[in-house]
Amino acid sequence: MLNYHIHYFNYLPFLKRRLNEIYIVHSIEGFVFSLIGIFVPVYLLTLGYSISQVLIFYIIKHLAVCVFSFFVGHISSHFGLKHTMLMRFPIVLIFLIMLYSLDSIAFPLSLIALLGGFQTALYWVPLHSLFARSSNKNHMSSDVSKLYYFPKIASIIAPLIGGFIIIFFGFNTLFIIAMLFLIVSLIPLFYTSEIKPHVNFQVKEGTKIFKKYPKYFFGVGVNHLGGMTESVIWPIFVYLTLANILSVGIVGTLLSIGTVLFTLIIGKFSDRFDRKSVIKIGAIFMILIWLSRVFASTEISIYVLTILAGFFTILILVPFTSITYNLAKGDNIDEFIVFREIPVAFGRVLILLLALVLVTKLELTFLLVGISHIFFLFF
Repeated sequence: MLNYHIHYFNYLPFLKRRLNEIYIVHSIEGFVFSLIGIFVPVYLLTLGYSISQVLIFYIIKHLAVCVFSFFVGHISSHFGLKHTMLMRFPIVLIFLIMLYSLDSIAFPLSLIALLGGFQTALYWVPLHSLFARSSNKNHMSSDVSKLYYFPKIASIIAPLIGGFIIIFFGFNTLFIIAMLFLIVSLIPLFYTSEIKPHVNFQVKEGTKIFKKYPKYFFGVGVNHLGGMTESVIWPIFVYLTLANILSVGIVGTLLSIGTVLFTLIIGKFSDRFDRKSVIKIGAIFMILIWLSRVFASTEISIYVLTILAGFFTILILVPFTSITYNLAKGDNIDEFIVFREIPVAFGRVLILLLALVLVTKLELTFLLVGISHIFFLFF
């Protein structure tokens, strides 16, 4: 039944492994959201929303991801992981269309944020679950590095392209192009067989998982403090500091370049050596980079610190994510993935709330993120 969806793509033999299928879908997704994602905070600012309103938008969105993840877990058990990802398509289209129309129709920003959270949960929960089932435990870091590497290759110049499209054609054209690419991303999704997980969420089960891996889940929260600052607060800071949309695109491209150059190397390195030691080395560099960002005020300093962040965040991200999938494989995969969204949301929302308090001094959030990375020295 599932292969019937796209049986006419049988001449693509590289899709016969589920892991390759995941890489292709995720690469297209990475390109699309590298094209527009880094510009969404700036887009909202150009429409007249305040920095506080933009931060609240992201707070609502990431709280929604956490709440909807439990709902998505139940959907997956009834319809299957891949069909759940397919259900996301109309939601993400509505989300983008509403963003696209904000300059002419005053949709409530909170409603758009809720839709953004729902479509994010519909994508990431089944993707994590599929990847955990499909990856090789003995080569987990290499598999994870490819999960980051291929989307970055696909999107390495996407932010720069997005910046030029905005300058010459406007934000609306950028959103239309993004939607067309999302349609393409559906093509390989059902090439391999469907998986219907058995999901039975219970508070007792969640409490048991948290008690089993307390240090890991705290690390998840810390990791996403930095990730949210990198994807939302740093682009806003760059835009306000340099007053140039193209500079935001350059920052996104430099971050991708730094990530691409280092990812596969770290994946192989991390499989051969102790992952926690690699994480500690990465933490030292990221503490220095985040503390240096507090004083960044020129184009050169901003660009250099961005590309260095692309390099060294991978020292944390690849081995830490490898630990995630190995822990999930050794537990109830789907329950583990969904309950993991609680510390993810906590880390993201915490730094956004701090940015809301420090709205006139956003650079102080970089100081807090740097200090938080000290945790990884004792992980």
